[in-house]
Amino acid sequence: NELTDRLKLSTKISASFAKNSASKGTDNLGGTNNNLIRQIVSGAPILGFSDNFDGADYEESLDGPRAWISDYDDVSRETRLLGALKLDYKLSKAFTYRVAVGTDYRVKKRQVWYGRALRRGRQSNGEAGLSNLDRFRYNIDNTLMFKHRFNKNHRINGTVGFIVDQRKSTFTTASATDFPLLDLRADGISTGQNQQPTFYYTEPESLLSYLARVNYTMFNKYLLTATFRADGSSKFTKNNRWGYFPAVALAWKIKQEKLRIGWGLTGNQAIDPFSTLTRYNLTGSPYSDTSGGQLTSLVPQNLKNPNLKWETTSQYNAGFDFGLANDRITGRVDVYYKDIYDLLIRKQDPGSSGYEEHFANIGNIKNQGVEISLNADIINNGKVKWNVYGNISFNKNEVGDIGFEPAQFGTKTYSAYLGTQVSGGNYFKTEANIFIEGEAPGLFYGYATNGIISNDEQLATAASFNGNTPQLGDVNLIDQNGDGLIDNNDLTIIGDPNPDFNYGFGTSVEYKGFSLSAFFNGVEGNDIANANLLREAYADQTTTNVRTEAYVNAWRPDNPNGTYPRVGYDLVADTGFTDRIVEDGSFLRLSNVTLGYNIPLENVAFLKNAYVSISGQNLLLFTDYSGFDPEVNSFSYDPGRVGIDRNSFPNQRSFAVSLNITF
Repeated sequence: NELTDRLKLSTKISASFAKNSASKGTDNLGGTNNNLIRQIVSGAPILGFSDNFDGADYEESLDGPRAWISDYDDVSRETRLLGALKLDYKLSKAFTYRVAVGTDYRVKKRQVWYGRALRRGRQSNGEAGLSNLDRFRYNIDNTLMFKHRFNKNHRINGTVGFIVDQRKSTFTTASATDFPLLDLRADGISTGQNQQPTFYYTEPESLLSYLARVNYTMFNKYLLTATFRADGSSKFTKNNRWGYFPAVALAWKIKQEKLRIGWGLTGNQAIDPFSTLTRYNLTGSPYSDTSGGQLTSLVPQNLKNPNLKWETTSQYNAGFDFGLANDRITGRVDVYYKDIYDLLIRKQDPGSSGYEEHFANIGNIKNQGVEISLNADIINNGKVKWNVYGNISFNKNEVGDIGFEPAQFGTKTYSAYLGTQVSGGNYFKTEANIFIEGEAPGLFYGYATNGIISNDEQLATAASFNGNTPQLGDVNLIDQNGDGLIDNNDLTIIGDPNPDFNYGFGTSVEYKGFSLSAFFNGVEGNDIANANLLREAYADQTTTNVRTEAYVNAWRPDNPNGTYPRVGYDLVADTGFTDRIVEDGSFLRLSNVTLGYNIPLENVAFLKNAYVSISGQNLLLFTDYSGFDPEVNSFSYDPGRVGIDRNSFPNQRSFAVSLNITF
């Protein structure tokens, strides 16, 4: 809205409310009991089947999907309010001052309930948890914009200003067990006989940024862009609070082509607030008050690191845009080189410290690649339009200097560190990835194998694992150092989760109001650690479900060429990670198909446009991967666990019908 000929105001307000009921997905560190997919696949589909509850640890218990649907709740309600206000004041023909204010208020309440149908709830006679999130964020942008044309050959525009970005998040949690009345579920948390102390936690964050940007164009052919940012974050101590990030780019328009080059620095502050300090939490103590009640203690939760600073990315890039046949064929080629240094990662702490991990600036990762895209109008004659397009990208990552002294890993000596332990359950209770200086990040690190010990000759040369004498039908673990024993000295590189290239292509056709479009995407050359096989590909004589071939094609005296270990092989959990679960993750997916029709509206005065369409998502998948879906990463939030499929939900096939009307 133009308030005056110099003053312009614009606003935007939105509100939303969402209610979600979730099931158990991939858990941070957990076993069977923490995932509905594993419950469905592994459990016997029989009500009251007692063998589903075998085992001393409820983390590996199979309660079954029915119990999880009927007696488990994870319900959240979220209200969110967004607001934005922008005020422009034209100081002169060349200068405009802008102030912009944005707000984001979010309230989320979550209830969790474990009833007695679940082993976890049965052991505690019901368990309930409540958590509340209250977050308010605002940003204020103050910028001065300018633009000026000197003559028809020279023009310049730019921006200077500063931005204030603040947020405050408050978390409150409570939990209780042992409920005399179970019908209220989590709503009756106050009736639990064992109440845990309420946890209250506040996370304030502040970011102050100064910025400047200038664009200069000469002869409408040569373009120069230069920017500079100075960001100060409350997450770092005073000496390391500020990061400085310049950038510059040049472009040259050559008729229908454009040549581009650039360089710049960007920063990352993605760490938890207070990571530079020691944080404390409540815990029970062995001491009691005068009435015999347990005293609550404060204990440190982490090792502080006051030396944390900004993670920085330095990137060089060059590009070439082109057009042929009056731009009926257009394309783009980009090459880039990134050096990400002072990486902010969670560093594993030695067990003697009493802590698991802490944030640290460690090493760097180098990233380089090429991206190519093409677009072509095959037919465009006014009646029929047919367009095809595609893209492909080649990317190579390399771990740089990580600051570790060379150490022995298996039979090799590397400057390296291991990733995060995959699971806290009995299966895959080890690290899967290793980060080696000079190599691709996240390589799979485990035991190499050579099929099944199928005859006496192979048995005579087979090594023993942890004192277990090998048997016919065992997995033949490779003894890397030849000492006759399989232990940590025999661990080696067994796969690479990094793809050779990613690609996509599609097409669209329009004819007399009808339109049809399709898009494919794919990945080639990456490996996946299919952790599901640890439970499904071994007939270990437990009552959990296994794949048919794991039993039918198991080694037996009458089936010496069986490709699966003997029935009863029970070293799966102990060996942790072997190349038997590493698979090719390459795939090609038909991601989307949409058929639409623009409805003629010549005789409908009050309507401008009406479009009806039917679309399908994830319609076809071409892959050799034996899991549900190769396009998964169970721990996408954790860079220390890469390329692992552990009980992940697959992409769903879906169909939609839509009608868009414009008045």
